[in-house]
Amino acid sequence: MRVSLRVRHSLYLIFCALCWALGLYSAGVQAKGGEHAHGGFQQSLAAALGGDAQAQYKVSWLYSQGRGVAVDHYKSIQWLEKAAAQGLAVAQYDLGQAWLGGYAGARADSERGLEWLRKAAEQGHLRAQMSLARHYRLGLGGVPRDVARSNLWLKRAAEQGDTRAQQLLGVGLVQQEDGRTRSGDAGYAWLQRAATQGDQESLFMLGAMHFRGRGAQLDYVKARAYIQLSALLIERKLTTYAEAELVRERRETVAFLSRNMSQQQIDASRTLVREWVTENPQSGIDQARIF
Repeated sequence: MRVSLRVRHSLYLIFCALCWALGLYSAGVQAKGGEHAHGGFQQSLAAALGGDAQAQYKVSWLYSQGRGVAVDHYKSIQWLEKAAAQGLAVAQYDLGQAWLGGYAGARADSERGLEWLRKAAEQGHLRAQMSLARHYRLGLGGVPRDVARSNLWLKRAAEQGDTRAQQLLGVGLVQQEDGRTRSGDAGYAWLQRAATQGDQESLFMLGAMHFRGRGAQLDYVKARAYIQLSALLIERKLTTYAEAELVRERRETVAFLSRNMSQQQIDASRTLVREWVTENPQSGIDQARIF
């Protein structure tokens, strides 16, 4: 029971952290350094004046950073608006973030910012889709909290293969705030897609679901396999004490499960782990470390 409560607590903490982690996608005006490292200001300005949207975006960045010209946030936004008006998705995203945050001391305009984010998101811009999902999930920027609409944007990002979107969508579909199961099959499938790409948190979530029989069938064989895989993925690149503690807790959970399983079930679980590692060689897990 002690370990079961720990898993439940870990599950809750991960769910909360994932919802808030969407904030990592809202980072103000973004600059792709490599894209702007070539060509002088005058050359870029000439192309921008000729109507080239990419050049307009570059000039905006040069003004914002003071590269080859004095810093001028007002002109930076002007050029960003020109690029965005031509449909350049990255410019629309950056402009949306600029208005949401209030650029260069200007007053924030959430309505205008969200509108530009929508334009970028409709073109498939991942960060814009994730930012909109976060705004609707948490009710930010003056928009009403709308989990269903948040999930729609998460799905758009998840369908492009973004593991964080797949993970968050899976969690959102599997759990309600009170922890009851909802749309378990769809949520399970999205978590599996993220897990296949080596997302250890999704693997742990799948294991916890099978462990508790919430959102998935109670199945210690699969629970043991998924939780072991999550531990092995973290072990592969241990860098912090917190990660080491996480591995220890998950190994304890695997040991707890093993004590309540027959040898046949344990062997079946190990077989699942080996099959997963074979099918997903990009995980980098050493077969010899399977326990």
